[in-house]
Amino acid sequence: MKYLGMGLLVLVGLFVLAMGLESNRDRTPDSNYDFASAMVACKEAITKQLVAPTTAKFERFKPELKAGLWKASVNVDSQNGFGATLRSVWYCEGSDASGKVTALQTN
Repeated sequence: MKYLGMGLLVLVGLFVLAMGLESNRDRTPDSNYDFASAMVACKEAITKQLVAPTTAKFERFKPELKAGLWKASVNVDSQNGFGATLRSVWYCEGSDASGKVTALQTN
């Protein structure tokens, strides 16, 4: 029963997150990307560069979408090679036309 309650809580949280992302979606007709797609692409590009990608926790994802181009900044807490958890700030940008995503650590 405990796991059922936790699962339900996670589903409600994901629903609320999706609704929030939907309300902020860029409405331009040529934009195929939405905020959720940009967030997934950015997270994938960042985790490829981390020493311990499974420890990554993403916070404060701030995307901007305009005419098929997007950019975002995000805080990432992850472990370094010594096992210490450090916060880093990343910047991502991408294009829905090319599908290419660039992720740079800014600190």
